[in-house]
Amino acid sequence: MPDKIHLDSSHLKHFTYDPGSSTLEITFANARTYRYTQVPSSIATQLQAADSAGQFFHNSIKSSFPFEEV
Repeated sequence: MPDKIHLDSSHLKHFTYDPGSSTLEITFANARTYRYTQVPSSIATQLQAADSAGQFFHNSIKSSFPFEEV
């Protein structure tokens, strides 16, 4: 199980990234978790480094990858 990366964000709580399956799981402030697939590792790195994780999520992840609620 990949380590949780905590985010300083009012909308996103934390995420995990599994490079073996290119899967990003994001837990939101409302405690809902979504699994995004086919995500390159560079996206997870950029999410962690973003000045605004919420803005990066909306611009680069939300509508760009297949997802499901878990």
